[in-house]
Amino acid sequence: GVALALTDKRWFELRPAFSLLAASLNWRVRRTLGCSLHDVAKIIGRDNAEKDLLPVLEKLLEDTDDVKIGVVNHLADTLSIVGSAARLSLCRLLTTFNSQDA
Repeated sequence: GVALALTDKRWFELRPAFSLLAASLNWRVRRTLGCSLHDVAKIIGRDNAEKDLLPVLEKLLEDTDDVKIGVVNHLADTLSIVGSAARLSLCRLLTTFNSQDA
């Protein structure tokens, strides 16, 4: 709601709150954030998503299984918003995803 109302033009005002949520000690907060990254990316646009969301997405993919699942369930939607270089980088990261868990 708030991000949608403020649009990408005022993302800089929400970025600190987003960072606080991403660093929350509560895994449920991080899972909720991971489940909504694709929606935030749609609102803030490709450039902001690549700069501000992808590092968080990568970090969340190293989190608990519940948090990872939240991110992975919406990964295709998130990837559809970022550019091809960012998609390639994330795909490379995902190739190591399974081997790290084994």
